[in-house]
Amino acid sequence: MRLARDNIEAKIPEAVRRIIEEDFARNPKEAFIRNVRAEVGFDTEARLQEIKLTTLIVVGEKDRLVGDAQLMNHLIVGSKLAVIKGSGHSTCVENAEDFNMAVLEFLKDS
Repeated sequence: MRLARDNIEAKIPEAVRRIIEEDFARNPKEAFIRNVRAEVGFDTEARLQEIKLTTLIVVGEKDRLVGDAQLMNHLIVGSKLAVIKGSGHSTCVENAEDFNMAVLEFLKDS
């Protein structure tokens, strides 16, 4: 399953990679297509400024969505951006220790 491999950094153990790929494969193709269409047609940027709660945005430094995360951080007043070094899109799996530390620090400070 190429899509799963494209979004996961190479340092993930093969057993974990297999589980993620199996999850992708279990979902019907039509459901995936509907999800992508919904994401493409749903623009939340204008509404991000409405968020008034303390917000943590976590992104891996190698994730292709880093720019989106930075924009979200700019638009959500008072939000905190945690960029996890060495991680891609699956940050909580690729670098669980740093991800957990970022979340715990955020919760401690909130």
